Amino acid sequence: MITSTDDERSRIADGLKRIDSTISYVTIEGGVDFNLDEVHGFAREREGKFRSSFFIVHDPDPTEASEWVADNVGYAFGAVGRDGGAFGELQYVDEGGAGLIRFLIELPYSESQDVWTKQSETVRALHTKWMNRHHNGDELIGTVGRAGIALPPLGKWSLNEVQTYGAWSWGTRFVPPQDLYMFYVEPIARQLIEHGPFFAMAHAGHGLNSYGLNLVTASPSGAVAAYVQHGFGGVYSNPVKDLIDINATYSRLHELMRAADETPVDGVRLLLVYSQFRGDCAIVDLDAIRRGADISGASTFGSEPELFGAMAELLELDNFDFGVGGNIAW
Repeated sequence: MITSTDDERSRIADGLKRIDSTISYVTIEGGVDFNLDEVHGFAREREGKFRSSFFIVHDPDPTEASEWVADNVGYAFGAVGRDGGAFGELQYVDEGGAGLIRFLIELPYSESQDVWTKQSETVRALHTKWMNRHHNGDELIGTVGRAGIALPPLGKWSLNEVQTYGAWSWGTRFVPPQDLYMFYVEPIARQLIEHGPFFAMAHAGHGLNSYGLNLVTASPSGAVAAYVQHGFGGVYSNPVKDLIDINATYSRLHELMRAADETPVDGVRLLLVYSQFRGDCAIVDLDAIRRGADISGASTFGSEPELFGAMAELLELDNFDFGVGGNIAW
């Protein structure tokens, strides 16, 4: 029988607090049963690391569960260390005729709280995605419609392929909403390079007034991708101005991506980057990054119309002003 020390149990308990979980039972061997919202799990220590299984669903249909895991196992779900090594693995297991889908993590205790938080965000997103697997884009349409927000371009995906990961969080690939809000451009660029185009949209922020509506999308062919962010919500926000700014950008994206697809290419080539409240305004050449260039070498611009106009020039699109020449004003 493997037994654990008081120090090990204390470290496990601390780890569970860091992933926002509640202990329900401690075994004689030192393993811990716990709950994260509606998800049950089991944690223990192995080789000095925190090891935990989150049971996303018990006893699912084996065929459906296997296909669902296969569709999702290639994505990082945000549970990735600073060195790029994944801490989590999504699995379908059949133990004595009782099948389950689990998310298995093995995490060094020394990792930052941000990394621990991503584990719980990942689990919540996976559970919600499974529970909403037959509803797909309905929740997205209802939520943004009630808020007065135009539906952004979805790329090559239909609404039926857009998953709901939580309140104000949707996509074809999960990116933690707080990561989208922090506007980490390089991880998004790397995902586009390594895994191809995807759709992700979420509202996130902190405090009283720092909130953003965040979007990653791509043209249907995948030639052009965009990562855009707008202020939305908070006690000092101007809701009418926020909606005008958001819908103007989404309108520009619809036109740009529709035109960009007239010349399909292999792989995502260019990433348009725009944060309305951080002031970021750039075009990232993903081909250059593939060749080893640094993302800090991206071309920067002074305004949103200038940014879209420059993208139209790079794509050799004719008759697309986007406000640069003063013909369009928002």
